[in-house]
Amino acid sequence: MSYQILRSEPANCEAIYLKAKALKMQGRFEAAIELYEHVISLGKSETSTIKSIYDMALIRVAERDFYLAYYTLDLIESIPPEIEYLYQLKVFLDGAVHMIKKKYKPGLDSLCAFDQTKVSDPDVGRLALSLRAFGHFNLGEISPALELYNRLEAE
Repeated sequence: MSYQILRSEPANCEAIYLKAKALKMQGRFEAAIELYEHVISLGKSETSTIKSIYDMALIRVAERDFYLAYYTLDLIESIPPEIEYLYQLKVFLDGAVHMIKKKYKPGLDSLCAFDQTKVSDPDVGRLALSLRAFGHFNLGEISPALELYNRLEAE
């Protein structure tokens, strides 16, 4: 359907977004990112732009490139808490970046505040648990780290 719309309207943001989403689902991440970036550059639809930024950030998380995912979300000047899925992804990425920088306490604070039910990708929730366990372990808090690792194993 989106392909037919694109033939007649090559700058239709929603159709481009849907085509990118289909490519993402096929695992063709770089091709999807190119189309998401095209949607953003067109700037015609705020909804399509926000969804494109979100999906690009999720691809970067799947690739474990937390910095790039974090800076992808920075394309939106400020994320209001009302857009819960974006706001929660930003909370997760805040925690992940803190962990990479070996700032375990602020990282744990962010990851504990993260509500995984608001983010559509279950992998992000598992990553949050794993990063929390990592943070506890590095702070010498072995018992909470083991509890989190056991939760991950049970999933």
